[in-house]
Amino acid sequence: MKCRFCGGQTIKRLTRYYDVDMGYCVVIVKNVPGHECKQCGEMTYSEDVMRKVDQIVISALTAGSPEIVTVEYETEKDSTP
Repeated sequence: MKCRFCGGQTIKRLTRYYDVDMGYCVVIVKNVPGHECKQCGEMTYSEDVMRKVDQIVISALTAGSPEIVTVEYETEKDSTP
């Protein structure tokens, strides 16, 4: 797969974290599967992965979460990033 930013080659990789700043709360999702560009380092994610990240963020916010929430992305349920 080629990087959509610079055209470089990408490799599958888990991020250390993906953070979403809602202004009043920050949700940190650890180990999100994606593709990292070998050339520029940019991470890209599939629509399915981003949909799941959105669900995780919504769940964290509706649970009456504190200012900072850290959640693990469960990769065993996803076959590809």
